[in-house]
Amino acid sequence: MGDLTVKRTGATWLGIPTTRWALAAILPLGVAWGALTGAFAELNLVRILPYAVLLIGGYLLSAPGNQPLSPPRAVGVVAAALAADVLVLRALTVVQDSWLRSLAYYLVALLIARGNSIIGGIGAAVTLGYGLTWGVLTRAAPDAVVELLAVPLIAIVAGVIWRVVLRQMVARERLDRADAVRAELQARADAEAVEASRRELAEIARQARPLLDRIVAGEPLGELRVDLRVTEGAIRDRIRSPGLQRPILTDAIAERRRAGVDVLLLGEHATETPLTQDSIETIGALIAEADSGRVTVRILPPGRDAVASVVHQRGDGVRRTMIGADGAVLARV
Repeated sequence: MGDLTVKRTGATWLGIPTTRWALAAILPLGVAWGALTGAFAELNLVRILPYAVLLIGGYLLSAPGNQPLSPPRAVGVVAAALAADVLVLRALTVVQDSWLRSLAYYLVALLIARGNSIIGGIGAAVTLGYGLTWGVLTRAAPDAVVELLAVPLIAIVAGVIWRVVLRQMVARERLDRADAVRAELQARADAEAVEASRRELAEIARQARPLLDRIVAGEPLGELRVDLRVTEGAIRDRIRSPGLQRPILTDAIAERRRAGVDVLLLGEHATETPLTQDSIETIGALIAEADSGRVTVRILPPGRDAVASVVHQRGDGVRRTMIGADGAVLARV
């Protein structure tokens, strides 16, 4: 079933060398059968032509490629099948050489299976119509007409079923493959998310462990208060604003928190705008300038002139600075 999704199914596997060799092998076997049954006792050009015509038709039908035949080639297959049918019905006995007619109709049926449905359908109607007309004009017995048309009709129906069923199989297989690919991508994304969470937790543990070890060792909490404040803020920043985890910022923030400045980082994971190095440096400089109060850094959603804002609240007022992607200060109020 996996092969159903490859390109060659566009030609129903009829555009491969194996098909061409198989069609070419049928005619020598037919010649051998005819020699054994005496079909060539009276050898002439009319008896040889159907074999040559069908060989040409098989060659055209099995043209290499992954798509239906071009219209000229498809018409050539129909013409070869019709010519062989005409030669058989006009010059040979129906029963003795019915396999030649069957082969002619199978060429038309395989043309439909290959994807040339319109030309193949027209060819099937013309060749079947010719056979029926021949039976009526020659006043053939009803059972002879049935024998004349039964195998060709079955061949054409088989060709149509082949094409329809294969298309459904291919569509179903492609849908299954698409579902499998989506499931694989989702599983990969889930695995990556789990791995990212593990790395993040490991990094948080790395940050918190020294402080926890000091607490376990019995160090007075009063002496740990500043370190607790800095570490708790760093962990909160990592979770809340991953886009701001740059050394130039984390170092400046840690230094300001040790100096008593309250620093708050805000950012949205889904709408977070990637910050350039220039904008990061400007934000770091603004944080380093704060000597008291509270500094709030917010990453702004895409579509705005500014990518981030820095708000410094002090006892004497509030100052808001808007920063562009190039690090320039767009506004300060």
